[in-house]
Amino acid sequence: MSLLNPMNISNDFGGDEMMPFWGLFYNAVSLADASKLSLPSSTCVYGCYANMFYGCTSLVKGPELPAMSLAYECYMGMFYGCTSLKSAPALPVTALESECYASMFYGCTSLTASPYLPATTTYSFFCYYNMFKDCTSLSSVRTAQRSFDNCDDWLAGTSAAGKFYCPAALGT
Repeated sequence: MSLLNPMNISNDFGGDEMMPFWGLFYNAVSLADASKLSLPSSTCVYGCYANMFYGCTSLVKGPELPAMSLAYECYMGMFYGCTSLKSAPALPVTALESECYASMFYGCTSLTASPYLPATTTYSFFCYYNMFKDCTSLSSVRTAQRSFDNCDDWLAGTSAAGKFYCPAALGT
């Protein structure tokens, strides 16, 4: 299955129109595998996939996320509370908008490793805010940079024994 935006909805920052695909599978507790779902957009609009799988407690595998241009809150809360999610999809974007990954994996208690986070440019703030909060099994995080502006609590509630990997040139 592929999700396209047939109405070509665009949403400005204060718009009150519906966000495309926002909460599409919200609390679909029996959904277990979304790996065959195609999200082919190369550009995400404001809030486009926010809360898409929120509360899907049986979800083990999500779809690929190939978009290379992200908008404000586009993946916010996408997998929030997906307690069976074992691996995270790749996140290839290197320049992030505000809150694009905020709370994306919040409470994903079966997630053991983060995807590689290659972003080196943030155009705003809170990009990773609460991203892995309460992911109690998370023990490995790999990034292209060592610190992030205004990303409080992005690793709160994760394993204290976990490993944080960043390029050696950045120091420890």
